Amino acid sequence: MNINSYKITDLIEMSIGTEKGSWFANPEFGSQLHTVEKVESKTASIVKSMIVAATQWLADDGLVLSLEVETERSGRDQISWRVTVAKPDGGGELLEGVWQA
Repeated sequence: MNINSYKITDLIEMSIGTEKGSWFANPEFGSQLHTVEKVESKTASIVKSMIVAATQWLADDGLVLSLEVETERSGRDQISWRVTVAKPDGGGELLEGVWQA
């Protein structure tokens, strides 16, 4: 995988959407969102922590300056999330999604 051929938003989506431990090249890649079984009062903060952990490598590798993650319960069984990215070139990107139990 040539990281430079992917957009930052693609890398974020892959990081969040890949089950941690399932990628052969790096068992630490991915998120643990698959382990969350239901939406409760603390689920938004748990999902936020999991997204932060799954995307931290982008900052560690210098692909982004920073990532800001926001989550909120947006339905009985779902959490809306937003990742705001500050890029090294001064630009920014926004990626939004919904995680559903």
